[in-house]
Amino acid sequence: MLVSVIIPTYERRDSLERALTALSRQTFPHDNYEVIVSVDGSTDSTMEMLKGFKAPFHLRAIWNPNAGRSAARNRGIDEARGDVLVFLDDDMEPLPEIIERHYGHHRDKRRVCVLGNIPVNINEHSSPLDKYLAKTVYVPFMARLFSPGYKFQGLEFYSGNFSIRRELLLEIGPFNTRYSVSEDCEFGLRVVRAGIDVVFERDACSGQYIEKDFAGLAEYTIERGKSAVLFTLDHPNTFYYNRICEFNQGTLKWRLFRSGLIRASRLFPRIPGLVARLVMLMENRTPDRMNRYYSLALDYYYWLGVSSALGNMKGHNELESRMKSHRNPRRHNFISTIRPSPGSEKAL
Repeated sequence: MLVSVIIPTYERRDSLERALTALSRQTFPHDNYEVIVSVDGSTDSTMEMLKGFKAPFHLRAIWNPNAGRSAARNRGIDEARGDVLVFLDDDMEPLPEIIERHYGHHRDKRRVCVLGNIPVNINEHSSPLDKYLAKTVYVPFMARLFSPGYKFQGLEFYSGNFSIRRELLLEIGPFNTRYSVSEDCEFGLRVVRAGIDVVFERDACSGQYIEKDFAGLAEYTIERGKSAVLFTLDHPNTFYYNRICEFNQGTLKWRLFRSGLIRASRLFPRIPGLVARLVMLMENRTPDRMNRYYSLALDYYYWLGVSSALGNMKGHNELESRMKSHRNPRRHNFISTIRPSPGSEKAL
């Protein structure tokens, strides 16, 4: 088997079926790749769909109790038989050439990791939230990565569409299951420190569907804040290159309001949910004015996650002090600080 495509999934039966249908149209010979779906405790009849799916390729499904994306990917890695591993998220719609384009970079067994293109699917019927995320996150992110001469910065790794040879992945180790999110960044650091080149392949393309409503995005953003604390404590030299250094960005008025709302949220746990419902109500009433509201609300949720994590992790006092005293925006040339040896990080 030349290629194993690994798709972790949780409660996205229809999206997964769309991805598998797209993988059925690959230009790569069907006998030369398998697709492993790692079902992370889904209860939405995903397994029933997989049992009935008529695939022209080798399709295998594994089910385990819910343990998060990293654990699901790692189970897929354990089951994979291919020389090259291609990772896709379940909310992707891969184009017919994606496996062929990924495999082409690994044919000569170079030490390389390939990041594919993930254009977001947006049209005039898309929700205000989808349009906001496309404009502020997905489109500028991909434009930067695929700009001429851009050099990979380590912290920008994403696992929704990438490939690596199996022996290289085993060398650097699997995904870190301690992270609810940000496992991509942690994995990316290990890729660079192992001396593996990261290349971008525009034609290894998979359309990205945005499938979270604002309540789901709020929960995810809280987890991002929590994982940012863990990640920075694990990798202290990333502080200046991570959003966690931007505690003092924004107007004083907003920062005071945000701090008060976070304190109230820790006393009254229903507040985050109420804020999400308020934002979703405003989506229906003032869709053309939502960008500002989304930005402020997501900023609140991120720092709520940071705040809730700081009190529960050993060594957080020094990190909290650094956050509150730092006044500059994050830096963007992190690659210059990376060394191939694991003991080269600077203390906070």
